[in-house]
Amino acid sequence: MVSGWRVAEEIITLSDHRHIIFVVAQRPLALNGRLSSGPVRRWSLKKLDRDLLVAAAHVAAWPSGSQDFPPNPEDEATWFRGTMSAICDTAMPRARLSRKRAVYWWSEEISQLRNVCLNFRRQYTRARRRRRATTGSIAVAYANYREATKALQTAIANAKAKCWKELLEGLDRDPWGRPYKMVLGKLRPSIPPLTETLDLDLVMRVVDTLFPTIRDSSATSILLSGQSAWCEELEVSEKELDRAVKRLAKRNTAPGPDGIPGRAWILALEALGKRLRGLFNSCLRSGVFPSDWKKARLVLLKKKGRSIDSPSTYRPICLLDEVGKLFERIIASRLTDHLTQVGPDLSECQFGFRQGRSTVDTILRVRAISQRAVNGGGVALA
Repeated sequence: MVSGWRVAEEIITLSDHRHIIFVVAQRPLALNGRLSSGPVRRWSLKKLDRDLLVAAAHVAAWPSGSQDFPPNPEDEATWFRGTMSAICDTAMPRARLSRKRAVYWWSEEISQLRNVCLNFRRQYTRARRRRRATTGSIAVAYANYREATKALQTAIANAKAKCWKELLEGLDRDPWGRPYKMVLGKLRPSIPPLTETLDLDLVMRVVDTLFPTIRDSSATSILLSGQSAWCEELEVSEKELDRAVKRLAKRNTAPGPDGIPGRAWILALEALGKRLRGLFNSCLRSGVFPSDWKKARLVLLKKKGRSIDSPSTYRPICLLDEVGKLFERIIASRLTDHLTQVGPDLSECQFGFRQGRSTVDTILRVRAISQRAVNGGGVALA
C-alpha cells in the first residue's frame, strides 16, 4: 500500500523533473488481516426448497418430551436457534463465501459445458501421451474436444449478448441501477470485510470508541415500581405476530450472527408460530431479553477522505438476528399504540422513525413554514 506521497521540491535535480517521495507498506492492507471472526454461517436462498422447509418445521413442532411452562427465555431462544439451523440445513445448502466474484454472464449451463470441455481435453491429452495410441483415436479425441470448445464458446457469447440486452433494457426500468453504477465505477469487486483487514488493536480501539462501556452498573439498572400483575391481555396475539412477520417479508436485509434468513422464518412460523409466541410471552412476563438476541455481527464502513487510524472514520452497522427484531417490532408497536391512545403522543415535528412519515414530509413542512414567513413579510433562517 502506497501512502504519504509528496513532490520533493526541496531537492535539486538539475533538470525539469521533480522527485516524488512516498511510503510503501510491507504488505497490502487488504492482505494484512489480523482479525477473523471465522466462517460466516449462511445458506443459499436461491436453492431453497420451500415445501421441504415447511415439512421440516412441522416435524420440529411436534412435542418432544416435557416442556416447561412458561419456558425459560434463554433456553427457548437457544432451542429456536439450533432448530432453525437444522431446518435450514434440511431445506437448502450452505452458501460458499468466495472472495472471487463470478462473472456477470456465468450460469449453471456454462458451468456444465465447461466441465464437459475439460473432460474431453483430458481425454485428448491422455490419448497423445499413450504409446499405443493410434492416429484415429487421437483424431477422435481432438474432434470431441474441439466440438465441446465450440459449444462452450457459443454459450458464453450468447450469455454475454443476453446480459448486454438486459442491461440496455434496464436503462428504462431503473435509470439509477446497474448501468448507472457501472458508468460511475460504483460496482467494486468482492473484498474481505473491513474488520478482517484492519489490525486488531485498531479494531478494538474503534469498537471501544463507537460503543463505550458503561462502568457504573447502577446507571443501567431499571427499577420496576408499581408493576401490574401478568394477565392474558398482555400476551402476544397471533395478529401482532402476523403484522411483524409481514414487515419482515417486505425487507431483504442481511441476517445476524445466526445466519438464518428472514424468508426461512416466514415459512417456518406456519408451524412454529405458536411456540414462538410462547417465547415472546415468557420474555414479557419475566422481563428478560435473551442474550443471543443481543449479539450482533459488526460491519464497519469507511468514510471517504478520513484517516484510517481515526475511530471517527468508520460508521458501524450491527446486524441482529431476525427473531429478535420480530420481538422488538411487537414491543415498538405496543409503545406506539400506547402513546397514540393514552398519551402523551409524539410531537408533530417528529418525522424520523415514524410510520407513514418520510423525509419528503419533512421537506414539505419546512417549505410551508418558510413560505408562510416570507408571505408575511419576514425571513426564514435555517
